[in-house]
Amino acid sequence: MLQEAAANGKPYGLAILDRMMPGMDGITLARKIKADPETADTRLLMYSALHEEAGDTDWREAGIQAYLSKPARLKDLRHQVLSLLTNKLSIFDQAKILPAETVKVATITQSGSRILLVEDNEVNQTVARNMLEKLGCRVNVAAQGHLAVESVKKNSYDLILMDCHMPEMDGFEATKKIRHQESDASHVPIIALTADVQKGTQEQCHAAGMDDYLSKPFEQETLRGVLEKWLPIKQTNPTDHNPPATPTQTEYTPAQTDEAELLDQRALDKIRALQRPGAPDILSKIIGIYLNTTPGLMEKMKDTAVNGDADVLYQTAHSLKSSSANLGAMQLTAICKELEAIGREGKIQKAQPLMESLKIEYQKVEMELLANLVKTDELSA
Repeated sequence: MLQEAAANGKPYGLAILDRMMPGMDGITLARKIKADPETADTRLLMYSALHEEAGDTDWREAGIQAYLSKPARLKDLRHQVLSLLTNKLSIFDQAKILPAETVKVATITQSGSRILLVEDNEVNQTVARNMLEKLGCRVNVAAQGHLAVESVKKNSYDLILMDCHMPEMDGFEATKKIRHQESDASHVPIIALTADVQKGTQEQCHAAGMDDYLSKPFEQETLRGVLEKWLPIKQTNPTDHNPPATPTQTEYTPAQTDEAELLDQRALDKIRALQRPGAPDILSKIIGIYLNTTPGLMEKMKDTAVNGDADVLYQTAHSLKSSSANLGAMQLTAICKELEAIGREGKIQKAQPLMESLKIEYQKVEMELLANLVKTDELSA
């Protein structure tokens, strides 16, 4: 099967082998796979009822990269699969990219502009940063509001993208502090990033001193439009600033997905479009981050049903909602939206019935994302 797939130009990226099999054991099979030039690049995971023992080097010598004992927990299997599919880069992938290659797609307005991205969710960070870099921008990232305030004190930025909802210091408070410490001549455009489209959000952004806002998740072309609107053309005077009376909302409507479709493939395609030559696979990286961080967020939400912390529920559900939407997991996004509203209203007793739905839906999404990882790896092999 492996040889047939390789011959058809669609080699498997990963094979999971049992150690004890009739006819040919897993160690022997691994040696044959690695000895064949057509299948030698396939990564191997041994999944066996025989526990790995100290000094047992046969499987490593056979070219097997990882060993997992049966029965394994899903999170352990997920960890091994993610490690094998996302951590190996070819020599070409590790090559440095010339700056000019990333600037080719940028307009004169965005090219070389220095952007501060303030975002605490790692999935959203990675998506936005890659969008900006593909547009030719130089990007610094701050994961908290207070870090953004300090960064603005030390560095000069052409524009700031500010997440509104962050723990410790939110984007509204951070913006107020930045405005307080700047002069009229040094006004930097601050664009709010928010997945909260509740009534009053626009007014709250304006009151804090923000110039515009983007609804998450947003598309690269929408981001480009905002940059073109607010970044000064090189020939213009950057201090000639006349912000509108109210920010302009840029709407994003997630695609409607079939009920049987767990992931909106168009969302994944938009992430694939951010791929840059020679760089590690962007979709694999973002899926890996999502699968590694989501269980912790879900555990936090589960704890809130016990300790009654409505604010933590709101913050955590809000964060998972936006990162799930970026990956096209719209049913999971909808559940998070309900939990977010429960947290905002402080009606924590309503959260418990949704926790089981959240768990079940995430398990489905998790398996679908792992399948996409394997598919992505096969296509790039």
